[in-house]
Parts: sequence; structure tokens; C-alpha cells
Amino acid sequence: MAEPGYGRDDNQEQDTLIPRASPSRPRKPILLPPLNFPSESFVFSAGSVLFRTHPDTGVLQVCVIHNTKRNAWILPKGRKDQNESMDATAVRETFEETGFPCELYPCRMQTRAPAPGVNVNWKVVLEAKESLEPFYVTVRQMGDKTLKMIWWYLTWLKGNNAEKVPGVHMPSEAGYVSQFVDTEKAIELLEGTNFAEIVERAVDLVKSSLVDIPSSSESESDTLEVLDDI
Repeated sequence: MAEPGYGRDDNQEQDTLIPRASPSRPRKPILLPPLNFPSESFVFSAGSVLFRTHPDTGVLQVCVIHNTKRNAWILPKGRKDQNESMDATAVRETFEETGFPCELYPCRMQTRAPAPGVNVNWKVVLEAKESLEPFYVTVRQMGDKTLKMIWWYLTWLKGNNAEKVPGVHMPSEAGYVSQFVDTEKAIELLEGTNFAEIVERAVDLVKSSLVDIPSSSESESDTLEVLDDI
């Protein structure tokens, strides 16, 4: 939880800063000069894409948040507390902003991080099995020139059936309504924001780790499952 008077408002920012990349339109590499930032000039944040399978249909779903004050769809994320690990931040922020207990989801993904004790050229892309590390990162410079970096993790609803816990959000998150929707619907709701491509990548990773997942077209209903505000 945040200290009194220190509300988290990371998701109050607009997330439409960078055009989305796609296989047919890859983002052009940007070469940056070396940049140094003292501790008061950078912010580390973490968030996650929270998954479950629908209890009746077995369809893969993502939890999205409707910020009713801004009428915007977002993903859970927030600032790291002092002496907190980034993965712990992701799990805590996801729980605080959605109300759903969750845990990191291990998944196979590409990485440039070597296995422990192995010396590999940094240019080599490896495949990590059962990785709990971030699958995506967002970097932006804020209006006051502060650097902000957001680490994105994969999480899963505890037991695939944990109930929503009310009253765990920060004051700045009043008006957040979290709900699980089919993956295609989540991407549609987030279209036009940086969150959409993050969810697309997350869905690809999770689907590749699971088998026999029914598609949303095979489910009985296309409607949103709207849950209580937290």
C-alpha cells in the first residue's frame, strides 16, 4: 500500500504516445546516446497482464480496468515501493488496482538474459523456459524530463477462481472497474493505446504455453462480464 497522502496515479497518464508496431509495420530502431539519471530523476513502475480461463467455457480471458472518471480502458500498473522487487510490485499493483489475487505466470519467452553462469554474447537471443521475468518494457520521458520505465509481467488469477477483494485500491484509483473479458475483446477495448500491443504479445506467449483453449467464438456469450467496482 502507498504511504498516507502518497497516492499512485500512474494510470492517470495518457498512453497513446507511440504508434503500435506490428509484423507488417515493425517499429524503427531508435539509437539513443548514453543517458545518466540520478535517483530523484527516474521512476520504476511495474504492471501485468492478468489472465484466467473462463470457469464455464474455458476461454482465455484478460482482466482490464475501466477508469470511469476518464472513460479509458487500462492495464494495472504502478510505482515500485522502496526496497521492493519489480516482480513483487507487479503482483501488488495488479491486486490493488483490480482486486483480484494473482501470482506470476511462468512462460516460455525469448530473452537476451543468459542462464546463470553462462557467458553469451548480448546480441544472441535465447529462449527461456518457465520464465518469470518481464516480457515487455515501456520507456518514456515525463514532462519534467524524468525517465519512467515500466516492466510488464504475466500474472494469473490465483487458483483460476479467486474472488475479487473489495476496498484494496488507492484513493487515486477511485472509479476503477475491473473485469475479465475474452482476449479479442480486451485488445479491442485497448485499441489506440500502448496497452494493446502489450496484451497482444502477452496473449501470444500464454497461448503458446497452453493447449486446447477454446476460442472466444466458441463461447456461448460475447458480452462483457462486468464485476463490482473496487
